[in-house]
Amino acid sequence: MAGSESRIACGAVLALCFAMAACAPSRGQVGPVIVSEEEAIRQQIIPCWNFDAGITDPEKYTVVIRIALQPDGRVTKAEIVDDPSRMSDPAYRAVAASALRAVLNPSCVPLRLPEGWHSETLDLVFDLEKAINGGY
Repeated sequence: MAGSESRIACGAVLALCFAMAACAPSRGQVGPVIVSEEEAIRQQIIPCWNFDAGITDPEKYTVVIRIALQPDGRVTKAEIVDDPSRMSDPAYRAVAASALRAVLNPSCVPLRLPEGWHSETLDLVFDLEKAINGGY
């Protein structure tokens, strides 16, 4: 898929996710992030995730990034929260570093947060196999 087609497809998915979140009952308190909200945020970051699509066994590479957010969508902190022993694998380290860079990429932040967003932190899962196979 060409770059502009990919961005259009991501935009359509994002619009659907925001519509789903807008129809959900309002959460008047800080609580767990619902899946559609997490997906809407991840879809904004995926276009900034530059990874090696030729990596062997992509199903082994799922990275969790914890981000701290301001109400205006600015990311104030981002860190890899996976098991530190996985960092001994150079391929995993490269995938994790690329996911972390994506979260901080000025082309993708500030994030557009769903209406009524109350969470200050979010654990986002980046799955390399889904990204390579177009599962996001």
